[in-house]
Amino acid sequence: MYKLLLLVLSPLLLTSALGQQASVNQEVNKGLRYHPGRIMVKFRGTPQFLQGSGQARRLSQQPNLFVVDNPRGISVAEAIGRYKNNPNIVYSEPDYEVQAVDTIPGDPMWSQQWDMLKIQAPQAWNTQTDASDIVVAVIDTGIAFTHPDLQANIWTDVATGAHGFTCIGSCVAGGVDDYGHGSHVAGTIGAAANNGVGIAGINWGVKLMSLKFLDSSGGGYTSDAVLAFNKIAQLKTSGVNVRVTNNSWGSGGYTQSLKDAMANVESLGILDVCAAGNSGANSDVAPLYPAAFDNRGILSVAASDSTDAGAYFSNVGLATVDIAAPGVSTLSTVPTGPCSLCDPSGYKLLSGTSMATPHVTGVAAALFHVNPAASAAKIRDVILDPGSYDALTDSRLNSTSTSGRLNFAKALNNPSLSTATLNNFPVLSGVPASKTANAGDLITLSASASDPDVGDALKLGWAPLISGSAIYGQMLNNVFPSPPLNANPVSFTASSLARLAFSNYAASVADGRGGSATGQTTVEILANPNHGLPPAGVFTLSTDTIPTGGSVNLNFRLTDPENRQPLYWQAWFLSQTVWGEVCCLSASTENFSLQLSYAGVYRVSVQGIDNELNLSPKYDGIVRVGGATGTPPIASTTVDKLDGVAPLTVNIDMSASHDPDGTISTYRFYCFDTLKSQTNPQASCTYSDPGTYYLWTVAIDNNGYMDANKTYITVLPSLSPPPPPPPPPPSPSTVVVIKHVVNNNGATATAANFTMTVTGSSPSPASFAGTESPGTTVTLNAGSYSVSESGPGGYAASFSADCTGSIASGETKTCTVTNDDIQPKLIVINHMINNNGGTATAANFTMTVTGSNPSPASFPGTESPGTTLTLNAGSYSVSETGPSGYVSSLSAGCSGSIAVGETKTCTVTNDDVQPSDTTPPTVKFVKPLNGETITGQYFVQVTATDNALSLVELFIDGTRVASTSNGTLSYKWSTNK
Repeated sequence: MYKLLLLVLSPLLLTSALGQQASVNQEVNKGLRYHPGRIMVKFRGTPQFLQGSGQARRLSQQPNLFVVDNPRGISVAEAIGRYKNNPNIVYSEPDYEVQAVDTIPGDPMWSQQWDMLKIQAPQAWNTQTDASDIVVAVIDTGIAFTHPDLQANIWTDVATGAHGFTCIGSCVAGGVDDYGHGSHVAGTIGAAANNGVGIAGINWGVKLMSLKFLDSSGGGYTSDAVLAFNKIAQLKTSGVNVRVTNNSWGSGGYTQSLKDAMANVESLGILDVCAAGNSGANSDVAPLYPAAFDNRGILSVAASDSTDAGAYFSNVGLATVDIAAPGVSTLSTVPTGPCSLCDPSGYKLLSGTSMATPHVTGVAAALFHVNPAASAAKIRDVILDPGSYDALTDSRLNSTSTSGRLNFAKALNNPSLSTATLNNFPVLSGVPASKTANAGDLITLSASASDPDVGDALKLGWAPLISGSAIYGQMLNNVFPSPPLNANPVSFTASSLARLAFSNYAASVADGRGGSATGQTTVEILANPNHGLPPAGVFTLSTDTIPTGGSVNLNFRLTDPENRQPLYWQAWFLSQTVWGEVCCLSASTENFSLQLSYAGVYRVSVQGIDNELNLSPKYDGIVRVGGATGTPPIASTTVDKLDGVAPLTVNIDMSASHDPDGTISTYRFYCFDTLKSQTNPQASCTYSDPGTYYLWTVAIDNNGYMDANKTYITVLPSLSPPPPPPPPPPSPSTVVVIKHVVNNNGATATAANFTMTVTGSSPSPASFAGTESPGTTVTLNAGSYSVSESGPGGYAASFSADCTGSIASGETKTCTVTNDDIQPKLIVINHMINNNGGTATAANFTMTVTGSNPSPASFPGTESPGTTLTLNAGSYSVSETGPSGYVSSLSAGCSGSIAVGETKTCTVTNDDVQPSDTTPPTVKFVKPLNGETITGQYFVQVTATDNALSLVELFIDGTRVASTSNGTLSYKWSTNK
C-alpha cells in the first residue's frame, strides 16, 4: 500500500517511503481522515447490511446506529453511496479520525498561574471553592489517577471502584492517561488546592471522570466518541451526577451520529464544552466539530493569552465560537511517565484551545453546584451573558459571538444564574442564495438581522469559504477576498478569469450573549472570453544526479505576458517509492532546495498560475538519486470538461502518455477520495458535491517509475440545491376520521352537524366538522390518541377499533364513527275505572296509533306499564275503539310531535257511565184522600218518588199552582174561590 503525502500550506518538503505498511488513516475527503475499512450507518427499521459486510457493532443509546466493516474491496465512498440508495437508511457517513486539539510547547514553567488571575478565580474562591457534588466527564486521552494534585478529586464508581472508562471499540473500566493531554485538562478543572504541591484548579473539590477514547498518540475515531457520550448518558440516567463534559479535541468532518449523541446528553442536563480548534481559521466557514455543531447545549471556546489577545492559532467565528479563555502557556498537571506530553515534574506549560476549554468547563461545574436545577442551555447562557465575561478589544476575538473572555467571579455572581430565562437567538434575513457576476462587476453582499431580545448589540459579518487546494486554491483566495471583520454590507470587484470559479460566502450574526445565526451565498464569477495569456517560465535543475540524502536546487523563473500579479508555483516529484509535493511559492521565490532521502529516479515537475486562473505549461526534469538508472514515463492527461453542475462526471483520457525506455503498465486516477488503478488509460470521475477539486492522474511504467499531472475541476451547486442532509424527522402519523350518519328513523342531521375532536401529540387539525367517506385526514406525532365527538341528540354512536389506541411513526389508521338515529318510543297505557257497575277490561279496547311507521299500529289496550311501540319522528295520535258505557279521556302525550330518541307516554282513561232510570215516578196525594170532601182553606200534600226526581208540579183545574224539585209538595188551597 502506498502512502500519499498531499500538499502543505508552507514551502516545506514532505516525503515518505513507499512500500511500507501505511496506517489506517488515509488522506481523504477534502483533507479529512477517516477509517478506510468501515463506516457508520443508521437504519430506520431492521438493519440491512451490504452483502459481504464484516463485523457490525451497535452503538448503544442510539437506536439502529452501527459501525459496519465494509465488504472486501469496497471503498468508504462506495459503501456510503450504496447505503444512501436504500430508503431504510437515515444516514451513512465516514468514521472520521479525531485528534486532541494540538498543544503547542510553552516557555519554561512559571511560578504562577496567570490564567487563574486573569479570570479572577481568587475573587470567586472568596465565595466558593468546592463543587464536589458535580461530576465532570473529561472525554480525552485519559487522566493520571495517581497524580498527587488530582487523586483527591478523582471520581470513583461505588459499584466497581473504577475511576473512568476506556471507550475504544467498547467502553470498559479504565481511562488511564498514556499521552498527557487529558491530565492537563483535568488539572485546570479540578486540581486540589492547599495540599502542599503543584497548582490549584478552578474547583478545589470536584469529581473528575475519565472517558478515554483517544489513544497514546492523541488520535481516535468518531465512533468511539459516540460510545463515550452514550456511556455518559447511561451513567446519568442511572444516577451519576454528570453535569459537564470537556471536549478538547475535534475533526473537520461533520457526523450526524456524534451530533445526536451529544444532543442526547444535553437533553439530560449536561453541558458540552468544546475546543474551537487551532487552525487559526474562521470556523464559520472552516468548522471544527464538535465545537461547530449548532446544538443548544454546546459551548465553543477560543484561546487568549496573558494580554487578552487572541492566540494566533485559535479558531474564531461569530456563529461557531462563543468565548475566549486563557490558552497560551497555561500550567497544569501531566503524568510523570514516558508519554508524549509527560514531564518528570508532573506539570507542564502547554498552549492551545485544548487548554482554554477546561477553564470554561471548570466554571460551568461551579455554576451547576450553585444551581443544580439548571439546564445545560441555562448554564451556557449564564457564562455567555455580558455580565459574566470581560469584553475584549482584540480584533480576532471580536469575531466570536461574545467578543469576551471568561471571568469566573462575574459568572458566579451573575443574578441571571438564579432565573429560568433563556437567551433568544437573533434571526438573519435577506441573505441571497446566489450571485453571478462578469469580470469588472461590483459584487455586493448584504444581510440584515433582528433579535427578539430588545437591546442586544448585534454583530454581522461575512467570510468566504474557499474550496480548492494547491496553487489553484491559493489563487482563489485572491479572487474571493476576505472582507473586514464584522462588516456588512461588503463589496468587491469580480476579477477577469480564464475559467469559471465560485465560492460560498457565509453571513454570521451574533448577539453578544452566545446567540447566533448563519446564512450562505454562492458567488459565481463567469469566465471572461477576453482573458489574458497564461504565464510561462524556464525551469532548470542544478544537477541531474545526487547521492541518497543529497539536495538539488529547483529554479523556476515564472513570468506573465501581461505582468499580472500575484503569480504562484508548485512542484511535485515521484519515483518508485516516493511521492511528494511542495506548495505554494510566489514567483519572487525562484529557487527551492529539494532534499531526496531515498534512492530512485525522480521526475520533478513544476507549474505556475496567474491571477486569472491561467495555468502555465507543466515543466519537468529528471534527478537520479543513489545511482539509480532508467527514465520515468511522461504522463499526458485530457478531460472532457473542467466545470459543471453537481453531480458532475468527468471523462479522462491518458492514452497519449508514453515511456521513453519501456512501457506504461498502470494508470492511476485519484478521484476526490477514490483511487482507480487500472491498465486502461481511460476512466471517469464523478463529483457529487459542489467544490473545487484537483484530479491526480498518474502513469507508472514497467520499472515502477511514475509521472503525474494535476487537473483542477470546478463543481457548481445545482440551480435548485437540495436541503442539507441531516436525517429526516420521523414521518408523521395519520388518522383518517370518517363520520357516517344513518337517518332511518326520521332524523335529518348530517355529518357536518357533528364536531370531531382528536387528542394526542400535536394533532392537526385537532377539532373539525365531521365528514362522510373519504373522511378527514389528521396528522399527529406517534403515541397514544383518541377520537371523540359532540353533536345533535337522538343518535347512538359507535366507534371503530382504531378510534383510540397507539399509533407508530408513519402509520396510518382509519377511525369510523357511526351515528344512527334512535327510533322514538311511545308508551300507551289504557286505564279502566269500573265504579258504576262496568266490567270491561283494558284488553277489551283496541288502541290505534297513527303517524310515521308505528309498530304496532293497532293493539289491545293494557294497563300500566302499558304497551311500548316504535315509530319514526314526526306527528302522531292515539285513538281507541271498545265497549260503550265508558267515558274516555286522553293525556297530552296521546297526540303531537315526537323526535328521534324521544320517549313519550299516552294514558287513555276509560270511566264507566252510571245507567239511566226507566221506571216512571210515582205520585201520591197524602191530603186530600181520594173521595174526601174539603171546604175552605186546605193544605194539599203530595209525595213523589223516583231514582232521579227532577220536578213535581200541582195542577188544579188545569192551572199549575205549585211545583218542587224534591219529593214532597205542600200547597194551601182556598176552596171558596
